[in-house]
Amino acid sequence: MSHVMKRFVLIESPVNQVWSSLTEPTRLSKWLCRKADVQLEAGGNFHLESTVPHASGKHRVSLVEPERLFNLEWMIHKHPTQVSLFLENFQGITRLTATHEVADDFPALEAIRDSMGNVTGGLEYLWCYAFILLKSYLRDTQTQLRLESEGDPLNIEWQTTIASAPADVFRALIEPEKVKKWNPYCEEIKIQPQQGGRYSFGWKSEEAGTDGPDRIVEFKDGHMVTYTWHGQEPKTLVSWSVEPVEGGNTRLHFSHSGFLKDPKIVLEYKLGWAHFIYALKMFVETKQAMDDWNGRMELGSR
Repeated sequence: MSHVMKRFVLIESPVNQVWSSLTEPTRLSKWLCRKADVQLEAGGNFHLESTVPHASGKHRVSLVEPERLFNLEWMIHKHPTQVSLFLENFQGITRLTATHEVADDFPALEAIRDSMGNVTGGLEYLWCYAFILLKSYLRDTQTQLRLESEGDPLNIEWQTTIASAPADVFRALIEPEKVKKWNPYCEEIKIQPQQGGRYSFGWKSEEAGTDGPDRIVEFKDGHMVTYTWHGQEPKTLVSWSVEPVEGGNTRLHFSHSGFLKDPKIVLEYKLGWAHFIYALKMFVETKQAMDDWNGRMELGSR
């Protein structure tokens, strides 16, 4: 038996460009890692030094079918797992599918189990985050939302530039029908854009007080919204703010602060928020909902 995670992403680049970004060391170092050593043949090196969780390691190439299939023996805590990256032309762009399999008796199973108890949740964070880095590298002028090793492990801060006016970005943060486009995991969204108002994704965990947004504590229309977040007492704080930058664009600032412990949970939030922030950017710039380009996670056993 084994545990399997599978997901896909659509990337607005031809297959050959995506392939070279996955296999050439100089390109890998521009989005996934600080340093790469790649020998593109069965048994060859695929060594990475990266700040992305579970990405660093002395991995090995197990199968190469140029511009189509790339299989790896992926090392986590010095134990092998199996990764398959499959590329296909999808209406003129690339559909990239990652499958990551770990044995049921994998010695480092706790290392990849997320804080919610999902056995391969850590692998989901790895590929979900890696996909937005790759998509950003090939789509934007520079890779955005790259994870740095420095900084407070109990505090989350991100910023990105969005090619649209601040008013457009802010509306995507407070209008429920727009929030649903970049966060399709919402249920009944309720947002009361005022201090003391509700900010709700409609999650059951909000009712239980274990996860999710709560009450708006600061609101400046068109500029900033800050709300409390369930999960600990005192509650943590999530804050979004926008400011105009050159060219009619917007600089979006995001923070999630007030965590008291457990850097592992904070890192999960950090990677998850990066994914939502990029989905917000994609929606505002292109009107594409997350579900238009980002495949949902599939978990299962073999």
